[in-house]
Amino acid sequence: MAKTVKGDFPYGHFFKMVGGKWKPYILIAINYEGHIRFNEIVRTWEDISSKMLYTHLKELIADGLISRHEIPDSRQHTEYTLTEKGKAVIPILKSIYKFAMDDMIEKDMQIDSRAFDFYNPANKASGGD
Repeated sequence: MAKTVKGDFPYGHFFKMVGGKWKPYILIAINYEGHIRFNEIVRTWEDISSKMLYTHLKELIADGLISRHEIPDSRQHTEYTLTEKGKAVIPILKSIYKFAMDDMIEKDMQIDSRAFDFYNPANKASGGD
């Protein structure tokens, strides 16, 4: 009988990459906007601390889901965009969102109004599908 080799399990690996309170929000916001700046994320999700956002952005970059671009203009700013791998995760996140939304409606739970912004196709043709 072959010896069992312990390693990472695919579910664990996936949820490590996109898990955490803020990573899905960050990914969806970038998908919706096409690119996003640090302070735009803070303004949209005011409950996230700058330290936590920085940590999550760093992890998402390390996992190859987003990329960081310094924009050399008069104000020198940084933008974040999805990589091809990050774009591949979006349909999965949207499926999870739909499942959770349907469950919340079924249970008559209150839903944060911001939840509709990033998923409403009428709001933005490119990211809100």
